[in-house]
Amino acid sequence: MKSSFTVLLLPILLLAACNPRETPIDNTVATIKNLTGAVVEGEFVTENNKSILKTKKWTGGEGEVLFNIARIGRSPLEASRTALDVNGNWSFSSLPIPKLDSTDKIMGNNEICPNKFVISDPEVLSASGLISVASNKNGFIEMINNDGVNVKMGGLIYVDRAVNLKGKQSCKTANGIDTGDFNLNLAAGWNMITSTRRDGDNTFTVRNGSPVGAQWVYFQGFFIY
Repeated sequence: MKSSFTVLLLPILLLAACNPRETPIDNTVATIKNLTGAVVEGEFVTENNKSILKTKKWTGGEGEVLFNIARIGRSPLEASRTALDVNGNWSFSSLPIPKLDSTDKIMGNNEICPNKFVISDPEVLSASGLISVASNKNGFIEMINNDGVNVKMGGLIYVDRAVNLKGKQSCKTANGIDTGDFNLNLAAGWNMITSTRRDGDNTFTVRNGSPVGAQWVYFQGFFIY
């Protein structure tokens, strides 16, 4: 089965791998001010040659949920934490503003993920957010909806001012080349985006908004370091 987690990492790679050009800004996009969820445990299984996400209730007990800032080539940096109850419920009443040394300009290109992006402002500073749990079970949790046809995954992106980004990016993975079609209008602050991949495909789309019907899923042994 193709790993679905490649999609999640692409927004992180994207923030350090863009080729700037001028395009108009859409100022109608709203940022997210808080974040609430309930953790479930999950695994992908194959049924009728399709990858299906199976989930069950949280069994990791009470603990904490951490809001982390992704850093390319370095371990994620904890920026905030909140309580996790025995049923897996948690809530951030506000979201942290990334420190300057945790942000990167949206510019450049690299050999792993070449792209053809049109971007409105090459000087925008950006960061990606990652959510993790610390309890009897530790690791990152991912916002996922899988209907047996499409895998939709949520991601958190911060920008210090409004910016538009459109174009395609291809990244080398263990499974070959994954190509993403991006069309994002990001407002200043934290934005939720959704990556959608058809099961088995090497292509996916990345758009504004949260994945409808998604759950915050904990996968045993999944870490981003």
